[in-house]
Amino acid sequence: GMMLDDHWQNVNTSGHQWNTTLRDNMWDYVVLQDQSQVPSLPTNDSYWQESKNASIDLSEVIEDEGAEAVLFMTWGRRSGESGTQWHQYANINQNFTDMQERLTEGYVRFAENITSAGHTVWIAPVGLAYQTVHDGVVAAGGDPTASGNLFYDLYTSDGSHPSLSGSYLAACVLHSTVTGETCVGSNDS
Repeated sequence: GMMLDDHWQNVNTSGHQWNTTLRDNMWDYVVLQDQSQVPSLPTNDSYWQESKNASIDLSEVIEDEGAEAVLFMTWGRRSGESGTQWHQYANINQNFTDMQERLTEGYVRFAENITSAGHTVWIAPVGLAYQTVHDGVVAAGGDPTASGNLFYDLYTSDGSHPSLSGSYLAACVLHSTVTGETCVGSNDS
């Protein structure tokens, strides 16, 4: 549940474990993931703005350490949101498709701001992989919110967190993002 601003505060605190871990190791990539709802909020929301600013600050420190930032694009909740701590936005993420569209836009905007600040950033589009599975179920005439299909099974029972299959899909997307290699046909599972 941590926001990018929380991560920035920890990295920016001398002596904090995250500060020393980032600076005392040789990293090729550092993966940044925001709290699962924040990138879907309106861009004028203070939480969204804080995460955007933190993504720029974090990417600068990451680049100073000789690594590249990777934004881990999260996925929408299986059925969208049914109550959120941001009650004023209760109607923006009504279903998976709406939530994923907003998350995608949020992460792309974070990346644009990082790039505009002169830093390198990659996006690991995990949410778009979930969307591909979702859309495949819909195209086959299925209900992605009904138990027993591939999309439904990407989640644990809470409809938010990934199952083992969802985690494996995320790992494949991360692997492909940083290596440029496909996981299609992999025998690892």
